[in-house]
Amino acid sequence: MSTLKWSATNADSLLADLDLPPAAYRALLKLRARSEAGDRIAMDQATLGQLLGLSRPSVNAALRELKLAKLVKKVRNGVYQINPMLAGYNSPEDALDAVKAMPKADRLDSKTYVAD
Repeated sequence: MSTLKWSATNADSLLADLDLPPAAYRALLKLRARSEAGDRIAMDQATLGQLLGLSRPSVNAALRELKLAKLVKKVRNGVYQINPMLAGYNSPEDALDAVKAMPKADRLDSKTYVAD
């Protein structure tokens, strides 16, 4: 279980407004629980599939949905990055610094984010 305490946005509220498939929600929650401070997760699709009880193609589809929603991106094989606004941090200052450093196009606090 993660010991990270701070997030830049209320993830529960944001995720409740999105229309993601159940597998994508489950994958995001599992990735968030396994992330390091600041958003990175070292986990391949096969491992994520085992943790979720899903096939690799189902995991791939879930990750594609998360990528389209700007919630998770693939850094390289076996390494994913959660959107800095959803990631966990050790302090509120770390969370604010990460959000300030991210591209505006990736921010989740746009008034049109959910509609987009």
